[in-house]
Amino acid sequence: MLALCTLLACTPSSVSDAEKKGDVYWLEHQGSSEAVSALGRLADEDKSAQKALESIAQRTENGKTVEGGAGAVDVYLAVWSAVERDKSWANAMMKSALGAPARMEDAASAVKLGSPHIAAFVPELDAAIGRGCGRCALALASASGAPAEAAMTRRLDDAKTRDAMCAGLGGDSSSKGARAVFMRAPVASRDAPSCPGAAARMAAHDDEALAWLGQTAEPGLVRVAGASDALSCPKLARLWSTVFTTRDRATYVSLEVPLKDAVTRCPKDLDATLAVALASDAESQSLAVAGMTPTDVSAATFPRACAAIGDVARGAATPPIKARAADVAARCR
Repeated sequence: MLALCTLLACTPSSVSDAEKKGDVYWLEHQGSSEAVSALGRLADEDKSAQKALESIAQRTENGKTVEGGAGAVDVYLAVWSAVERDKSWANAMMKSALGAPARMEDAASAVKLGSPHIAAFVPELDAAIGRGCGRCALALASASGAPAEAAMTRRLDDAKTRDAMCAGLGGDSSSKGARAVFMRAPVASRDAPSCPGAAARMAAHDDEALAWLGQTAEPGLVRVAGASDALSCPKLARLWSTVFTTRDRATYVSLEVPLKDAVTRCPKDLDATLAVALASDAESQSLAVAGMTPTDVSAATFPRACAAIGDVARGAATPPIKARAADVAARCR
């Protein structure tokens, strides 16, 4: 009986108790997220805890979980916490995981976006993106510094990884340097399905990206920004004010459809912008008139534009523009 009591007294009563006692075996077989976190802390001084984490990582590949419910992401969250404690064992385990196709997505999911510690993993993230790791692109895009930006540039240059890299760059945690990489890239490096949406999301929280979108970005990106809910109507109005005041007038013909889409989504917010353009030069008048669909116009929605468009219909614009302006003016009554 005494031996049994002694044995029971040695058995941990909780995860915190097991951690205090350094009971790696109990924590590994308990298998909860909390137990895995405790193993991560013990691993700083105990190699058996490192081996236990590796064992759980092996058993939870491809979406599996251990009996206590922990999965691979739980393992790498524990590892990443140790990375941020500057533990060499954690760096090695994270690099190994990022290099393994069956583990790289889970490992990248545990990376704290924007952490300065990401700099140590740029080569591994870069290579993993080349193997199809989408979450790795999100992690890389949140990093700062020349090596990270060079890796982002390579991934945008590569047609096979461009879409994933654009998706990462459009994430809420992308760094300022990452957004600069996107904006200075050649047009061909933004030719992937996720790139236009990424531009709209960048412009939503970065005034420099918003200005770039209005000043020089390709029309396809401007069109998606106008049609996407990612960019608020007030910011969309700012974008089009920038277009009218800074763009080369020779590009206006390619912006007619993007403006139409923007006006359709945010008519009241674009009213003042349209009114200023209608009172400006002939090219601005032409673009503004082209962006207004007569059947959708009313004085209640476009009070300022309606007040200005009659002058275009009576002015020196080309006959087709004057005719369309007259049609819009008729709807304004």
